[in-house]
Amino acid sequence: REDKDPLILVTNLLDEPAEMIAQLYKSRWEIELFFKWIKQRLKIKKFLGKSENAVKIQLITAIIAYLLVFLFKNSRNQTTPLYLMLVWIKCNLEKPVPVNAFYLDKKPMSPEVPLLLETKT
Repeated sequence: REDKDPLILVTNLLDEPAEMIAQLYKSRWEIELFFKWIKQRLKIKKFLGKSENAVKIQLITAIIAYLLVFLFKNSRNQTTPLYLMLVWIKCNLEKPVPVNAFYLDKKPMSPEVPLLLETKT
């Protein structure tokens, strides 16, 4: 950060060198950014379990689901926003839906698509 203004941090670790405090802050900030990404992208508002293993399983499952939809979207050159695809999947998890429902004519999926498909099944 030589080209920027000095960073002022308040700490009770008075015996530790400033470089270590800065590194701890940087590590903590990266963790904060990861949790921000989880909240924004994976829409995890609360954890369903309390154990470390339950939290790991929920995070890994959400990341896998997000990446699968992301890969599908990019592999088909979809113009439908990713969040709409995720909403559509959430609305239709327990319904039989044609695999090509996302990419008919490669047009963007309107917000009404989940409702239209719901009435057809």
